[in-house]
Amino acid sequence: MSAPSPSLSMAAGPSPLPKGEPVVQVNRPVSKLIALLPAGHAILTFGDLDVNLGRSDLDLMFHARRGALRCELLQGAFARMPLDVRVRPTAAIPALRLRLMHLREPDIDAALASRICLTVTCKLAENALAAIHAELRLLAALAPDAVAMLDLNACTAKSGDWMRGAASAELPPPATSFFTIHSVFDWEGGGETWLHTHGLRRMGSIELDMLGVRAGQASAMASVINHVARDFVENGVPPPHTPSRTANGSLMWVPCDSVSAPSALYERDAEHRQQRGVLLAAPGPLVH
Repeated sequence: MSAPSPSLSMAAGPSPLPKGEPVVQVNRPVSKLIALLPAGHAILTFGDLDVNLGRSDLDLMFHARRGALRCELLQGAFARMPLDVRVRPTAAIPALRLRLMHLREPDIDAALASRICLTVTCKLAENALAAIHAELRLLAALAPDAVAMLDLNACTAKSGDWMRGAASAELPPPATSFFTIHSVFDWEGGGETWLHTHGLRRMGSIELDMLGVRAGQASAMASVINHVARDFVENGVPPPHTPSRTANGSLMWVPCDSVSAPSALYERDAEHRQQRGVLLAAPGPLVH
């Protein structure tokens, strides 16, 4: 199967799956969030972490475990959801400068000056957005003065102010806060763009691709991906080739290895093959 150029616009998300419709089971990796501490910050001890937690409103228990801290929430839907905490040198983070590229320059400078970071990892519960909000709240409680936050699953960074604001909010941030859409342009071919996500699998969705996006359509097609991703996170992933109704037509996804790559642009490494689907227009008329 070749990959036709997407030509669908979307004003509303796909229709949810009918009740009882089978969903695709996704092998969720752990979610990993990292707080970068300010330059000159002392290495955090278990005593320091205990003090920081005592200043928060989180109800949890924790104990030392193999050089890390194992935390378990004691309230709400995520009672007993284990979260692992580690303190390590910031220098251990690979490609740090690249991960910070979307931050403002002062935030980048502060992050690059960081020498100590704190990591919280966990396997998210079924209600992924509420679970990742709990992970974020723990990170902000343990590192309240962080200058930046790295989201390794989504291959992106947020400012320390964003982390604190999102953690203090009553409701979780939208799903789009926890995945990114990368754009790869084919300079040598026909000027097409490959759009693909990072960060969705930990939330129970497959990662999503669009191939052969024409010049000038990348922004509109990214909006389509955002709508589909939110639906898959909230309602589950339908089986491949299942049409999903939209405001302007129908979409379906197919496994990425079933779509022939139109150029060398789409050559995939292991990271870009795992539980990843390509969005295509489903058979039937579309409104352009």
